[in-house]
Order: sequence, then C-alpha cells, then structure tokens
Amino acid sequence: MNHKMITTENINQVMELWDYCFEKKDSPFFKWYFENYCLKNNMIYGAFIVLNTSFLIFIIPIPYK
Repeated sequence: MNHKMITTENINQVMELWDYCFEKKDSPFFKWYFENYCLKNNMIYGAFIVLNTSFLIFIIPIPYK
C-alpha cells in the first residue's frame, strides 16, 4: 500500500473513488469537503492501492479535536 499526500495531481482520482464508495458528487457534503476542506491548508494524506494507474482503495485519516 502506498502512502501519499492528496494533491491537485491526484485529487480527481480521489474524488472519483469517493463518489463511487460514499456520497455522490452532487451531494452537499461531497461539494463542501472537496471545495472547502480538502487541499485548503489541510494536510490530507491517504493510503492507496493502485491497479493500472487507478486507485482501488484509499484511507484518509482526519484528525478530530
């Protein structure tokens, strides 16, 4: 399993996988998370399994206070 930061280079793959597994792209939380939280001064990293350049799974630990 590879670990890497979520960046502008891989955010579209993360969004596609999130859409497939969780909320759809048109849901309010999906829009809020990817427009206002992810990549906005937040260090988000994921653990990825990649097959043929596509993410199969990712784990995103989000710190809660």
